Amino acid sequence: MNDGRERRTYQRSDGFHCDAQVSRDKDQWCDVVICDLSSEGLKFQTDEQFDVGEVVWFDLNVTGFLTSFEFIAEGIIRNKDKNTFGASFEGLSNDLKIHIDEAARNFGPKDILY
Repeated sequence: MNDGRERRTYQRSDGFHCDAQVSRDKDQWCDVVICDLSSEGLKFQTDEQFDVGEVVWFDLNVTGFLTSFEFIAEGIIRNKDKNTFGASFEGLSNDLKIHIDEAARNFGPKDILY
């Protein structure tokens, strides 16, 4: 039964390899570990600290069995819990959203490659 807490209409996945970095200025980048990725945003872990509402940039290289693509996207930190952060993407093209959703659809948690 749906109690209203799960309102997502997009595909999400934690089941493909994603090399990722985050930056405040697109000049200095730090590595992050992706916990979850969808066409709407991501959850990541890092020792770097960010504030909720802060604008950041992500450089993501997604590799799966049938697909591989890289993109740089603007994001906004939406939540944090110690060293784990949730961010939403801003301004992704519809084509890129489709690529992300297709990669998420083809992999499940058993396929995590770290």
